[in-house]
Amino acid sequence: MNDCVIAIFHQTCGVSIYPELKWICVAHTGSSGDGAGSLPFAGNIMLVTAGYLITLIITIPLGLLNLDDNVYIQVGALVFLFVVIGNWLFSFFLVGLQADRVPTVGPNLSNVMGTVIFNYGFITTVPSWINEKKPDVRINSTLFISVVVSCLIFVGVGWLGGMAYAFPTPDSDLLGVIAASSTSSKFDLVMLYLFPPIILCLTIPVFSIIVRYNLLQNKVCNKRASNFLAVILPWLVVIPFMTVPMLGIIIGWCGLFFTSVSN
Repeated sequence: MNDCVIAIFHQTCGVSIYPELKWICVAHTGSSGDGAGSLPFAGNIMLVTAGYLITLIITIPLGLLNLDDNVYIQVGALVFLFVVIGNWLFSFFLVGLQADRVPTVGPNLSNVMGTVIFNYGFITTVPSWINEKKPDVRINSTLFISVVVSCLIFVGVGWLGGMAYAFPTPDSDLLGVIAASSTSSKFDLVMLYLFPPIILCLTIPVFSIIVRYNLLQNKVCNKRASNFLAVILPWLVVIPFMTVPMLGIIIGWCGLFFTSVSN
């Protein structure tokens, strides 16, 4: 999100709490120039940043709604997702594909399994979705189509993106590589920077709603406490990890030990 702020306003600011308490503004994007994906506030532990605040403004109000109130928002996010994917696929073929850039086995597979399982964490939302869906919606066919389409998108974008661009390090990500590429058009960059706030931020509240539903249904706590635990607390816990690469490692391990079990 901070990359998006930099692209629009040419800088992003925040409050650092380590190595010292101070106000920091940076004018470089999260891409190090080679797509390696260095973070804007690398070397500092941030208490709050402009991108963090924007994310809270988008996600917290939506997390306080009911699941059926989010339907139209999720449909809009899905439509935009297909626009972004279509733009990426077009750009991949325009740049040119080189099959030798995607080896059969990569140099580092330590985070692959956990990250893949984490990406299929939607399974935990299915029971709540079944309670909210219209009576004429068929459960099995809906889930089957959703999973197949998701798999095709994951494989297609990952495989073709890997063949289109040279990734400088095993830790490089597709978004950083596209941002650093000299072949990326202005439209490519617009889609790139709109992807986090529209796709990622609009889908996070669904999980907050599910957690809140579970806490209330099982009578773990009252409504006010469930709102705090499901919607507010996760954003407080994540503060130390906003500007360090450790978050990717945590996602990998959580996928292996928690998401896999719940799925």
